[in-house]
Formats: sequence, C-alpha cells, structure tokens
Amino acid sequence: MIKKIFTFIVLTTTLISCSGNQKDAQERKYIPMNEVKDVMTNLKPLKATFEISANDESVIQGEEGTVIYIPANSFEFADGTKPKGKIKIEFRECYNNASIIGQGLHTNSRGNILASGGMVYIAAKADGKDLEIKEGNALQIGFPKPNSTSDMDLFYSVKAPSGSTTWIPDYKMFELDQVEQSEESNTDSAPAPKYPIDLSDNEYRYDLSFALGSGDIMDARIVGYNGNVYDYLNDQSTVSDSFAKPFYLNEWRVHLEFKLNEQGKMYGYRPDKLNPHLDDDVTNDIPEAVQQTQKYFNSIPPIDFTTLDDGYKKNRYYALGIMGSRSIDWQKFKEKFRSKFQKSLNDASVKISGFELDNYVFAVTKLGWINCDRFLDIPEDQKIDFIVTSTESSEQKIRLIFENNGSERTIMNGETKDGETIFKNVPIGQQITVLGIGLKNGSPKLAKSKTKITKSPFTLSNYKEVDIVELESELNRIN
Repeated sequence: MIKKIFTFIVLTTTLISCSGNQKDAQERKYIPMNEVKDVMTNLKPLKATFEISANDESVIQGEEGTVIYIPANSFEFADGTKPKGKIKIEFRECYNNASIIGQGLHTNSRGNILASGGMVYIAAKADGKDLEIKEGNALQIGFPKPNSTSDMDLFYSVKAPSGSTTWIPDYKMFELDQVEQSEESNTDSAPAPKYPIDLSDNEYRYDLSFALGSGDIMDARIVGYNGNVYDYLNDQSTVSDSFAKPFYLNEWRVHLEFKLNEQGKMYGYRPDKLNPHLDDDVTNDIPEAVQQTQKYFNSIPPIDFTTLDDGYKKNRYYALGIMGSRSIDWQKFKEKFRSKFQKSLNDASVKISGFELDNYVFAVTKLGWINCDRFLDIPEDQKIDFIVTSTESSEQKIRLIFENNGSERTIMNGETKDGETIFKNVPIGQQITVLGIGLKNGSPKLAKSKTKITKSPFTLSNYKEVDIVELESELNRIN
C-alpha cells in the first residue's frame, strides 16, 4: 500500500531557520467503501494541521510546493477581537486529478471553464473558534510555477444558494456581495456597485457600440473579417480607446446614411432620413461628432455584396448609428486591486528565496478553498452541451478531464438526470478523457475513454474493478 505523509516547513523570522512546529501530520488511512462517496473520501487530499504564533510572521511550505507567507497579527475572530498565543492552521493541497476529483472540486467559474494550476484549502482557529484574515491584511501564497508562460489568477470557492459551488476571481468578489445586497433589498433596481478600490479614469476603457441600423446591412459580412457588420461595430479591437472616449464623454450618438461603392466601401454620407422616429438624443447636428463618425465608417473594411439581401444596388442608401460607452478595464482594475498588498508581498519576497520567480504569487484575504487558474478562451459559437451515458446502471461519478498543458488541469463535473450526465458550455472538438467511478463488492470500479467533444452523446463502458491505490494511480496518469 502506498503511504502518504504531509510535510511542512514552518519558518519564523525570530529563528531565521526551520523549526519542527508541525502537529498532526497524517499518514494515509483508507476507510471501508460501502458507497461511491467512500471511494471519493479515500481520494481526498490529506489534511495537515500545525501551529504558529499569533504574534510572529511565518512561512509554510506544503508537500506539493505551495508556499504561504503569514505576516504577524494577520488573524482576528468574527467579532474583531484578536487571538493570543497559538493559532492552528488546517491545510490541504490538490495538484493532481485524484485529489481534485476526490474532494469534489471542478474547474468552472459561473459557466466559464478554467485551467487550474493548483487548489489549496486554508483554515485557521484559535481556542477552538474560527478565525478570519484581518480587514486590510493579506497572506501571500505562492503556487509552484512550472515551465509555463500562462498568466494565472486567484479564485475563491463560493457556494451558490442552490448548494453548488463555483469559483470567483479575487478582484471580482465584490460582485457577489452586490448580488446578495440586491436580493435582500427586494427592489427592482440593484444598488450602485461598491468597488474595493477607488476607480480613476485609468481603470476604465472607452468603446464604440452599435446604436441603430437598417437590418440587411447589419447582417452583411465584412471582407477579411470573421463576422458581420454588427459584430464589427461591437468588436472593441476595431477602435482605439482614445477615439471612442469623446463619444462617451460628449454623449455623441450619430446616425448616418451612406451608399456602397463597387468595392463595398461606404461613401456619400448624409444625416439619417430612413428612420423618422429617431431618439431625441441623436447628435447629428454636431459637426465634430459627424466628422469622427464618418472617419470611423471609412475605416470599416469592404462589405461582401453577396451577403446583402438584394445584392449590390448602386444608389441605395443604408443606415448605421454608433455611440460611446465605458467599461472597466479589468486588467488594470486587477493590478490596482492587488497593489494594495504590495508591502506584504515585499516582506514575503525578502523572507522566501525566489518567491516571485518560482511561484504564481497572490494576496489572500479570505480563507477556505482557493484556486490558481486561468480562463480558457472558448468562442461562444464553439460551446455545446455534451451528453454522457453509461452502460452501468449503479451509482457512479462521471467526470471529464481535458487534455491541457500537463501542468494545468481542467476537470468538469456534469449534471446527472434520467441516466444522462450533461456537461454544459464545453468546446466542441476538445480532446478529453471521459471517466466513470463506481463501486462493486466494496472495491472501486473505473471506466475511462479518450474521445472528442461532439454533438452526439457518448456512452461510457468497459468498467473494471481496481483497488483504491490503482484507482488513484490511473486517475493521475490522465493528461
């Protein structure tokens, strides 16, 4: 039988060296298996508990390589009082398929698929009572960085009202608070967002967006562009921030008519007369607004005549309207949000050699399950619902494992109903391993099959009995 033992290093700055301060490191002990949930329990990562001093800064390194820097006096009780003496830390690490599946975790954030670089659980207690990270403080955590150039983010595990869990990026946790406040207020309008940072103009980006247009021109395809006119007008990569900004600040909303020349380019602009019921906020009487709109329309690539309803009509007029909008630049927002904890990051980097070089480093302000992830970029038109059935009628857990970079893991939990397990919004054509875990006569059984995500249902078969050590090994060989 394989034995696992968790080892930690607890480093205190007063000692400047490693000291054995660990408590209750647990050797793997498998429980009897009478249900499938018992199989999963045996796959869960081991929990280790150890003690630190409330008044000392500490550095903890887990068996899988996770590094945590804990500044002195980082914790408090829910009522705001401070703990004294020793603090007990509970810690788990999930860096492989077996531990993630056993713990029941997944890589999905509100319907968007993630690739995980590791998941860990952190809890803190003193005198038998739960602790929180003190307001305005942060622990610094380092997830081991493999030979990868991926940009990763920090996500917190959040339980939905339905009981299911999802992952929320650290810098967007305030959105969850706003939803809860809105639900509690019992009003039709949500309260104004309260952001965790003071927003300046630098944290916004300015965009142009579609305002109005004649139907057939909106559906026409653009030469050399993967989309139609409507898609182009709402594609923010087609316009600079500086160009769009005056449209938003000056509340310009311009509607123009135009013709198409034989090359499919726009020309012959005039104020919109095709729609006699234009809104009062149209600004066609502002020369600068009209001039800038014409400049933008001139930059649009040629229209493909073959995709117009009536083909090319030399003297026909079409209509389009644009206006300005403003949205948060989440990359800049994230950078400013995380800069709040630069001091503790600097302190951690001094205490831990190669901390920022060897790890994905994040400031942690909430305890519980946290995840080092990145979003998978999946175009909407490539997302489908994938259905898996099984030749086994007994209870089983069915999962999908994506073929990703070997250092990252995408593991999907589906929704099972009437003998089918449905995996929603997954990318068609993605290489996957479908696996099923069940139980027979007190021993696990496993089926796994490599395939691609298609629109056709997939049937999982050929289950085989394995012992728990074999199961763990088989799962970890996938990907």
